Amino acid sequence: MSDQRQPLPEPPPGRGSQNTLFFIVGGLVVLVGILAFVMFGGDSGTGPSRTRTTAEEPASDTDTDTTTAQ
Repeated sequence: MSDQRQPLPEPPPGRGSQNTLFFIVGGLVVLVGILAFVMFGGDSGTGPSRTRTTAEEPASDTDTDTTTAQ
């Protein structure tokens, strides 16, 4: 028995370029959606902060040496 394979049928003319166009347009729509979310949506952290911070004075040289020589 010889194994002769039939060639695959060719798609209708013009259909491949239409699928490519749909793919490109879909990618652009997703890209615009992501850019719009980054620019206008989401929490960008530029609002007022709700965390409390405290400032401490640095220790002086005399505060760090508490040992006495004997």
